[in-house]
This record gives sequence, C-alpha cells and structure tokens, in this order.
Amino acid sequence: MSIKVNKKIAITFAMICLLLTFCIVLQVRTIDDASSPIAKLAQDDELRDEVLKWKEKYDVCAAQLKKSEKKLDKLRKQAAQSESEAQNMQEEIKNNNDFLGKTDVTGPGIVITIKASSIDNQLKEDLDSIINELKNAGAESFEINEQRIIFNSVITCKENTIEVNGTSIQSPFIIQAIGDSKMIYNALMRPGGYIELLNKRVDKVQVTKANRITIKKTDAKFSIKYMQTVT
Repeated sequence: MSIKVNKKIAITFAMICLLLTFCIVLQVRTIDDASSPIAKLAQDDELRDEVLKWKEKYDVCAAQLKKSEKKLDKLRKQAAQSESEAQNMQEEIKNNNDFLGKTDVTGPGIVITIKASSIDNQLKEDLDSIINELKNAGAESFEINEQRIIFNSVITCKENTIEVNGTSIQSPFIIQAIGDSKMIYNALMRPGGYIELLNKRVDKVQVTKANRITIKKTDAKFSIKYMQTVT
C-alpha cells in the first residue's frame, strides 16, 4: 500500500517538475522573442505611429491658433478704427456745438468797451461792423453784453434801444471776442481802422487784450426749414 502511494507521489512530483520546466522554457522564449529585432521593429513602428498622431494634432492646433491670431488682429484693427472714428465724431460734435453757441467756451482774446449817449441806427451799424471786423481778424466766438453772437444772431435798433437776439442791451456795450489777441488787436487798432472812425461818433471806445475770456452758451432757439442733408 505504501509503495503505491509513494509511486503516485513520485509520478505527481515528476509531472509538477515537468510543468515547471515547460513554463520556464516558455518564459525564456518569450523574453528572447521580445528582445528580438522583429519585436524591436514592431515597437518602433508603434512609437512612430504615436509620434505621427501627436504631430498631426499639433499641426491642427497650430493652424487653429494662427487662424485665431489673425481674427484677433482683425478685431483689434476694427476696434482701433471704430475708436478713432468715434473720437473724430465726438470732436466734430463738439466743434459744431461751439459754433452753434451751445457750449460755454473760453480762451484768449480782446474786450471792446463802447460808451455811447446817443443810441440810434448808426450805432447798430457800428456794432455790426465791429463784429464783421472781428470775424475777418480770425475771432472764433463773440458776445455783446453777455448775448452770444452766432450765425443767425441779429442786432437791431428799436426806439433808441439796441437789441441782440431779441434782448435789449444798454450802454456801455461790452464786446468780448475769443481768438489771437495780438492779431485781432492790431487789426482793430490799425490807422484808419474802424475803431478810429468809431471814436469820432461815440463818447469812448476802449480795446484791451485778455489772457482768458469766457463766453457763455446761448439759449437761443433756431430751426432748419429748407436745408436738407445731401444723400
């Protein structure tokens, strides 16, 4: 009985040894196969394919980035152009409002003070002539006794009263004009100029230069009836 048992044990042990030997041989062959040139080539091919895939992804991303940069640069140029156009428009609106007398303005200029005891139509003509002299000398804004003179302002004489924009004003008549004070002063005070002639008709005329004059905006209303924008 014990001999049979020992024989079975021996057979079983032999089979186990044979199986272990087979496994060892198979593992060695697998290792050898993995380190063979064919295996290395296969690994290289897989690595190359992976590199190509990543390069393709990189090229796509680079193209998208370049496209986005061009679009961003275009938007920046459009924004800069829009900003420049907006600034030009704001400047144009400001200049138009200044010209129409809708804003307070300040700057250097001259002050003309006229004292007259006789108020008549000749004095009205004198005031008109002085305003024209100021315009010709380059003055940019005017007022008479705080009445802003704009493109449609009217100076009238009614019953020994001077009116500007429908408002009555009294002597002394103080005319303020903004512009190059030296140029305007020389134009007005030249020999034989209008100030010299006016001095012969009124009580007193005084012209002085000023470093800073402020002219208030006008409350005058005006409407356009016939003029239309050309399209």
